[in-house]
Amino acid sequence: MARFKHVVVAGTFNCIHGGHRKLLRTAIETGEHVLLGLTSERFAREIKGVAKPFGARMKALEEELAKIGGAAKCKIVEIDDEIGMAGEKKELQAIVVSTETEPNARKVNEVRRRKGLQELQIIVIPLVNDVEGRKLSCRRLAGKTKL
Repeated sequence: MARFKHVVVAGTFNCIHGGHRKLLRTAIETGEHVLLGLTSERFAREIKGVAKPFGARMKALEEELAKIGGAAKCKIVEIDDEIGMAGEKKELQAIVVSTETEPNARKVNEVRRRKGLQELQIIVIPLVNDVEGRKLSCRRLAGKTKL
């Protein structure tokens, strides 16, 4: 049962791994409607160094959302910075982040405060580790494959 009417989640989604699935499932379970920010190619390269084309990442994300039963709840929008639409949309009530990206959620709330908007409830999920105990990462998973 959803706790919030509108939640937001964002990412680059260069590949879809277990950590991303956990993030997406949490957003889908938590919100009736999910606004999903997908980083632009420029922003993805800025934060990741290398990124698949936006269209390829969007398609993979749509396919994953269909697999996990969240396609009908989610609206994907392109974002070009770490605040994105989360700093502007009045209807948003919560943001889903990992422990690694929690500082970005606090920045979003700072922007919302300055604009006179209600702060978002921050829902933090732990990072998902690989079999060696290291955090899952598209860069490491792609080690032998060119993004």
